[in-house]
Amino acid sequence: MDNELDKFLSQIDEIDTLINAMKTENADEREEAFKNVDIMLNELENRKSTSENLSKKGVDRTVISKSPQLDNTQESFLKDIEADALRRSIDRQRRKKLSDQLKEAGNNSFKQGNYEDAAQYYTKALADMKDNLPVWTNRAQTYIKIGMYEQAIEDCDFAFRIEEFCLKALIHKAKALMFLKRFEEAESVLEVALDHHPNEGKIIGKYLDELQEAKTAFEEELLVEREKTSGNVEIENIAAIIERLSKPNQNIIFYTGGLAVLCELLKDNIHAATFRCNGGFSFFNENKHILECLHTDIDASDEKCKFISIVLKVITNVCTKSPSSQSIFFTVCKKLIDGLLKFLYKVYVEEVRVQTAVLFNTIACEKSGRRLICENISLSDLLVGISCLINETQRLAELSIELLSMLTFENKFVYEFKFNCDEVLLPILERVLIHPVSDHQLKFCIMAGINLCQCQVILYSMCSRKEFWIACLVALKRYSNKSDECALLDVYYPLLGLVDNILKSNSSESGSQPLNEQVGLEIYFAVIPLLGRADPVRVCRVISHLLPQCAPACKSFAQSSNLISLLFQYLKSQNDERIKYALRTLCIIIDNHENVRNLFLSQNDAFKSINVWLKSDNNSICASAALLLSHLLEDQTTSEKFSKALVKQLLSLASNHNCDTVRANCAITLARLCRSNDKFIDLVRSLGGWKILESCVTLVT
Repeated sequence: MDNELDKFLSQIDEIDTLINAMKTENADEREEAFKNVDIMLNELENRKSTSENLSKKGVDRTVISKSPQLDNTQESFLKDIEADALRRSIDRQRRKKLSDQLKEAGNNSFKQGNYEDAAQYYTKALADMKDNLPVWTNRAQTYIKIGMYEQAIEDCDFAFRIEEFCLKALIHKAKALMFLKRFEEAESVLEVALDHHPNEGKIIGKYLDELQEAKTAFEEELLVEREKTSGNVEIENIAAIIERLSKPNQNIIFYTGGLAVLCELLKDNIHAATFRCNGGFSFFNENKHILECLHTDIDASDEKCKFISIVLKVITNVCTKSPSSQSIFFTVCKKLIDGLLKFLYKVYVEEVRVQTAVLFNTIACEKSGRRLICENISLSDLLVGISCLINETQRLAELSIELLSMLTFENKFVYEFKFNCDEVLLPILERVLIHPVSDHQLKFCIMAGINLCQCQVILYSMCSRKEFWIACLVALKRYSNKSDECALLDVYYPLLGLVDNILKSNSSESGSQPLNEQVGLEIYFAVIPLLGRADPVRVCRVISHLLPQCAPACKSFAQSSNLISLLFQYLKSQNDERIKYALRTLCIIIDNHENVRNLFLSQNDAFKSINVWLKSDNNSICASAALLLSHLLEDQTTSEKFSKALVKQLLSLASNHNCDTVRANCAITLARLCRSNDKFIDLVRSLGGWKILESCVTLVT
């Protein structure tokens, strides 16, 4: 019996091998596997026939078998199971293959917008294989597209039977519930998605935002109905004007006048909701005069200019702080949206270009609006449009850079240009940094630069690009002598932040280009005048990142007694941030300049201050204090000022501190102390310090 069972299990393994071979992507191997399956099936049929023939002839029961064997019934039963399992497995593979082929056909139809065809393909795919999970979620998505929301929910519920918390099914179910106005249920489904897929919080958050927008839009539309019922005159007037504008084949002056009146009435989100509820957006996609403006030249003196300007104003009013209106605009007005870029940089009429830029900026103010722009408009063409406007009239120049700064908050926009930012994106910022038309434009340019610093690829390009350093330097020089507090707050301080981000990255990036010494020195001279009259934290932070990369700047600082005195003054501050960057700057200078080291040691309270810094809760201050002690030991006589209490304090920090940098710096200082003065070797040993130092070796190396 055991031998037969082993043989049976061996055959099962052989079947599994054949099934895996049938799944391979190699066509020759797959064909060979199917041949082997046919051979195996024939063998099984032959064995079954032989077994049945023997059973009919009977067995001589007077002959005693020398070894126990399965009787014919058991053997036949096992062979039937074997053959049935193989047939089922092969049948499943064939059905899976056919189901996947139909799924792909459905996917192609979906991509082309043929949603009814896609649904039919998915239905056929499910007829071949009921447990094909992606087909259920794909059909649910398709049903949503064609408004079959209840059927979409049913498909999602079936998907949960295959995979209980399938993310796609949860999202599609929530969307279907949203379209059915069952907002609380939809929110509950998305909360389940967050609970079981915490790593997908960003994607789920996007759908939660959409849900909130839909809920807000629905509430606004209910309010419109109530206002209409109560006889609100403004609501009635908006509806009446939209109805009049829907008349076809009127002259352009008729539509311009009607839109001008409508524009005055659109003051808030309730009016925008009234516009939506009465099909206002359809006018923009169907009006023949708009289509003509998209395909013909516009002159500042003709009626088309006035008409298209008022069209853009109406859309701007409707979309202001109204994500729902923005979404419908991008859904309904495809033809107009395709032509917006033409208005931005191919129509040389100031009024039209300004109104187009205002519309873009209005939409980009909303997070959902930025997403709509990135998903529906060619970003490369849009960036070309922005590039064309940055040195135009002040109004256009300011609007264009405002738009760019808002778009840099959107990951899709940043990703679009991160690998070719040297071609258009950074040159735009450089042009504004060097030749801003106003403080306002420069402010938003700097904001865009700071946002782009969040992308490591773009930040590396900034570090490596001499033109960008020079542009920042020009801007720094322009504002370094200004005393206007507004200019400092709006422009100079953010500019220092941008420069600091680049300096900090340049000092830590392996493979980045070294900072050009001349550029570094000029940045230093542009920044240093503000050290005594501006926020010292911002200036010290830049200096602390600049000095290690520019030896001439470090030397210049060390030779200025006024700057050193100012630095010592900041070290006595009660402000931790001020102490942190002043101490970091002091460490850099003392490490390279003996005169500053001697000047610091000559102060009566030098070591007392260091003791205070070592006890700081600020890890950066504590680490810098330990590093400062290490640099001070370059002077052999400094070791005499180390007390037993200070050694104990350093050992305690090296052993127990939660910051590895603090532990490493304390260990380095203790090692230098022992090397500087032999008497501390025995003291460190007696305090159990060798084991502590050994534990820090990996931190130091």
